[in-house]
Amino acid sequence: MNGGSEDYRYLLSGSYSDQEGIIRNTGLTRTIGRVNLDKDVFKNLNVGTNLTVGRTVQQGLTNQGSNSTFGYALRQSPLVPIYSNNTDDGFNYYNPFDASDLRIGDSSVNPLSDLLNSIVETKNISVIGNVYAQYTIIPQLVAKINAGVNLNHVTQNYYAPSTSAKGLLVNGYGAIGNKDYTSNLLEFTLNYKDRFADIHSLEVLAGYTTQHTEWEYAAAGASGFNNEALTYHSLQSASQGYTPISGGAVSNLNSVLGRVNYSLLERYNLTHPFVPTVPRDFPKDTNGDISPRWAYRGILTVSHSLAKTSSATSS
Repeated sequence: MNGGSEDYRYLLSGSYSDQEGIIRNTGLTRTIGRVNLDKDVFKNLNVGTNLTVGRTVQQGLTNQGSNSTFGYALRQSPLVPIYSNNTDDGFNYYNPFDASDLRIGDSSVNPLSDLLNSIVETKNISVIGNVYAQYTIIPQLVAKINAGVNLNHVTQNYYAPSTSAKGLLVNGYGAIGNKDYTSNLLEFTLNYKDRFADIHSLEVLAGYTTQHTEWEYAAAGASGFNNEALTYHSLQSASQGYTPISGGAVSNLNSVLGRVNYSLLERYNLTHPFVPTVPRDFPKDTNGDISPRWAYRGILTVSHSLAKTSSATSS
C-alpha cells in the first residue's frame, strides 16, 4: 500500500509465508513488515525513515553425521515395523538387525519417532531501519544526515528425547543458545553537483561515517531427564549439566569518504573515489602500545564513449 500528497509519501508492505519441508517436521515460517515514509518539511528540508521488521522460525533436522535423523532413517531396514501396540507412544523400538551402539537392551532408535519428536528450532528476529534528513543549502549543494540501526536476535532450541539417536545413551539431551547482534551507523555527507559551460559536469561527494558494532552469545546444555514433557524448557531438572559457553566482541569504525565525478561533453568521464578508514578497535604491538591502522582505497577511471565504441582505463 502506498500513497501521499505533494509534500509527503508513504509505503506500507508486509508478507507472511509458511513453507513445509520435504521431510516431516521441517519447514520455515517467515513474517516481514516494511514502512517507508518521506516528508518535505520545508522547501529545502526533507526527512524520512525506512523500517523493516522480520521474524523467521525454522524447523530443521539433527545433525550427527551418519547418526543424524535423516541418515539413520536411510540405514533402517525396511523389515523393521515402524509402529507397535506395546509402547506408550505407538512406535516400535525393537530392531533385531541393529548391531550398532545406539541401543540399550532391546531398545533401539526408531527413525520416524526421532524425526517427529526431536526439536531443532531456530528463531530469528531482525530490525533494520534508518532515519534521515536532507537539506538543500543551494540548488547545487545538498547536506544529508543519516542514522541507521541493524538489530538481530537469534535463539536456537534443541531437544533430543531419550528415544532418539542423540539422546538415547544419555536419557535425553537439551540445549539452548542465544546470539545478539547490534550495529549503529551515523553518516554525514555533502553532495555538490553542477553543470557549466554546457560541456562540463562535476559532482563531488564528501562525508564522514562512524559505526559501532557489538555482538554476544551464550549457550547451555544438559542431559539425563527424568521428565521429558518440558523438553528444553527445563534444563535445570536434568541430572547432568554441561559447562555453558559465552562470548562477544565490540568494534568501532570511523571513515572519511569522498568521490569526484567529472564528465566532458558527456563522453569523457573521470571518477575518483576514496575511503580512508580508521578502526578504533586497535591491536596492540609487542610493547603493549596501541597501533592505529589507516587504510586508503582509490580508483581513478577515465572512459571515452563514442556512438559504437568505448574504452576505459583504471589505475
